[in-house]
Amino acid sequence: MLQPETSPDDRRDGHGEDRELLRGRIRWRVLSGTGLAILAAILLVVIALGGLAHVGGGSPASAGSNLPTGGLTRDQAVAKVREDFAGSEVTIGQLIWAASGPFAGVSNGLLAGAVKPTRLVWALRFDALSGPICPPDGAACLSSRPGVFTIFLDYYTGESLASGGSY
Repeated sequence: MLQPETSPDDRRDGHGEDRELLRGRIRWRVLSGTGLAILAAILLVVIALGGLAHVGGGSPASAGSNLPTGGLTRDQAVAKVREDFAGSEVTIGQLIWAASGPFAGVSNGLLAGAVKPTRLVWALRFDALSGPICPPDGAACLSSRPGVFTIFLDYYTGESLASGGSY
């Protein structure tokens, strides 16, 4: 890890304890000693907590290994979505996140009430491109729009239970 280092005459105490730049000259050196230990400790805490907290459209927590055997794997769930939407008006792009567990735990508040809260599901969010949006009144269609698409599949069968997107 690199961090700025000042020359001795740029430091207040001459020992590098205060890294405030007084003259604006910066040289880079490798972080070592206490700084590296602190960085390693922070990284371990983030890993132990399962990553950074999500906000809004972030990835929900996944029950992961606490789920019963016999359900779809992540790759099978992704393949099922791609298969089901091949040739549809929604073009499924890159997978943003996938999580499995009880609907209430992985839905991140999306489509609340659409699925029984305790039902085991795969929640998958993709980059997506909507097809042309044509108003029902016969007005001119709007062009395709990029957005995100979230779908909830039954954990065991891959049946589509609920989906929605924002474009």
